[in-house]
Amino acid sequence: MDIEDELEELEKDFEQTERQFEKVRDKDDSDDVSKKEEKASKLVKEIRGQLEFLRDQVDNSEDF
Repeated sequence: MDIEDELEELEKDFEQTERQFEKVRDKDDSDDVSKKEEKASKLVKEIRGQLEFLRDQVDNSEDF
């Protein structure tokens, strides 16, 4: 498995995790859960940004 395949696998796993998070997120509306949900949402966005950065790096490395 090369780095491109591994990155695609990671992206698929992360997308599945995002979908699961969205399902769970709407089930509880307590204040404590809302704070944790906000923090988790920020982490999800940060991870998504890192995956996009890695994708760009892999795509650009193929040009060389």
